[in-house]
Amino acid sequence: MSMAERARKERAPYQKVLYLRQSEYPSNYVDASFLSDLQRNVNVSPVHLAQLLLQTLPPTQHLCSTFIFVATFIALHSRAIDPNWLLIASGILVAFLRIFTPNTNSNNQLIPLTILYLLSPALKTLTRATTSDSIYALATTLLSFNLFLPFPSTLSLTASISASTVLASRLDSNKAVFSLLLFATIWFGLVPQFRAQVGGGLRAGAVGGQENIVKPVLVTVGMAITAIAALRFVGVGAGPERFAVAAIVGVGVGVPLFRGWLMVKYKDRIRGPWDQAVPRVHAAT
Repeated sequence: MSMAERARKERAPYQKVLYLRQSEYPSNYVDASFLSDLQRNVNVSPVHLAQLLLQTLPPTQHLCSTFIFVATFIALHSRAIDPNWLLIASGILVAFLRIFTPNTNSNNQLIPLTILYLLSPALKTLTRATTSDSIYALATTLLSFNLFLPFPSTLSLTASISASTVLASRLDSNKAVFSLLLFATIWFGLVPQFRAQVGGGLRAGAVGGQENIVKPVLVTVGMAITAIAALRFVGVGAGPERFAVAAIVGVGVGVPLFRGWLMVKYKDRIRGPWDQAVPRVHAAT
C-alpha cells in the first residue's frame, strides 16, 4: 500500500459543515454524497387549471368592457343609435348599480351632469384642428394604457376618460358628446367596482365555493358575448371581429393554459443542506 492510499484511509470522514476546518481535504472538495440530500419542489404547491382560469376573469372582463365602449362610440359616430337611447341606457345602468352594489357612491364619482352638459360644446370642438387619424391613434394608445394599468385605479380611469374625451370630439352633436362621456364615466368608473364585488377573492387565487365561482363566470361570459355582438352590430368587419374573439379567448383561456404549461415544465425549486440559514425569532415567553 502506497503512502498516498494510507493517508486517504487514515484521514477523518468528510463532513458537509460550512465553518469546519478540514485540512485533510482541499477547499473545493466534493464527495460522492454531495447531492444525496438534493430535494426538488418540496414546498411548491401545485396550481390547478381551474384556479388559473378564475384568476384571468377580471382582466378578461376589463378587455370585454373596452370592446363594448369602442362599439358604443362607433354606433354613435355612425348614427346607428340615438344619443337619447344611450342616455336612457346609462340611467338604467346607474339604477342597476345602486341596487346591486349598495357600497357604490355615485355622487362622489360621477361628474355632475350639469357641468358635463355645459362642457359638451367645448369638448366637441376640442380637437377640431386635429385629423381623425391622429385622434384615433391617441385614443387607441390611451385605451391600451387603460388595459395594462392596474384596475380599478386612478391611472386606469384617467386613461379611459381621456380616450373617451378625444373620441367624443369626433361626434357631430352636443347631445352625442354628453351621452358618450356620461356612459364612459359610468362604464369605467362604477362598473369596475361592481365587477370587483362580484369577483370576490378571485384575484387572491382562492377558488372558493360554487356560488362564488358561478357569478364571475356568468358576468365574464355575458360581457364577452355582448362585446362580440356589439362589434358585429356596428359592422366593424370580419378582421376586427376575429381580433376581438382571439384577444378574449387568448386572455381568458390561452394565457392560463400557457402559464400552467410553463409551471409544469419549468418549475424546479432545488433545496439541500447547502441552503442559506433561515433566521428564527425567539418566541415570546
